[in-house]
Amino acid sequence: MILIQVEFIKVSDRLIYTERDELGILIGLNYSQGDNMDDFKENFMKNDSKLLAYYNEFEQDTDIDDAIWNFVNLEEFFMTHNKVNDTRA
Repeated sequence: MILIQVEFIKVSDRLIYTERDELGILIGLNYSQGDNMDDFKENFMKNDSKLLAYYNEFEQDTDIDDAIWNFVNLEEFFMTHNKVNDTRA
């Protein structure tokens, strides 16, 4: 049996999708900013493989909402870093 859960985290204004297998192991993870459930259901009720891999590799002992915050900040850092390097080339 697969357990799918959607939770709204008010302090971060974020909807979080989690999917766990019968042993309680996290097998699916995604999020979106804001509380638009229709958009969430249409576009984010599925696993984000990059986010799940990041969480499993680096953040397993961290609250999921905090791990998403870290992931978003790292993605923004690398996008900015790559843009700076592209302009220098």
